[in-house]
Amino acid sequence: MAALHLDSNSQLSPKLLRDLFQHCMTNLPSYARPLFIRFPQEEAMTTTHKQQKTQLKKDGFHPQNISDPLFYFDEAAGTYTPLTIDNFQQFLTKSRL
Repeated sequence: MAALHLDSNSQLSPKLLRDLFQHCMTNLPSYARPLFIRFPQEEAMTTTHKQQKTQLKKDGFHPQNISDPLFYFDEAAGTYTPLTIDNFQQFLTKSRL
């Protein structure tokens, strides 16, 4: 999973998700591509200005536990697709996890 914080000039859009997907397909080997992308509203930083990853790991990737926008790597659609409570079980049955 990758957690990306967008700056104030950027907005989450289908084009951005397709561009991220294409960037990952082009520049990363298959084992390094993030299966999930989470867009937190604010950066969780430690007192030493490092990303706070412990809480992100605890949250996992279940949409019920995460209030931030969450997307999964959808190779068939060629983009990152929203992961919702409704399609979570369907995702797990198709997934390579």
